[in-house]
Amino acid sequence: MMGVPRVAASLRIRREWRDLVSGDWRDKARPMVLEEGCLVVEVRSQMDAALLRYGTAALAEQVNAGLGSRVVTSVKITIPRT
Repeated sequence: MMGVPRVAASLRIRREWRDLVSGDWRDKARPMVLEEGCLVVEVRSQMDAALLRYGTAALAEQVNAGLGSRVVTSVKITIPRT
C-alpha cells in the first residue's frame, strides 16, 4: 500500500505541473516520474539543465508546498537522447 500515495503524487505532479511550479521550471522542464522521493524532470537542452541545476531545492519546496506533503526529497534533471 505504500506505493499508492507515491503513484498518486507522481500523477498529480504531472497533471498539475504548470500550477505547482513557476518561472523557468514551468517553461523549460516537464516532470517524468517520482521514484523513491526523487523527482525526475526532463529539459530540452544542456543549456536549460545548466540554468535550472541550482534551483532544484527550490523546485522540491514548490512541489511539496503545492501538494501539501513532503514527497519530493530530491530532483534529477535529464536531457532526452537524440
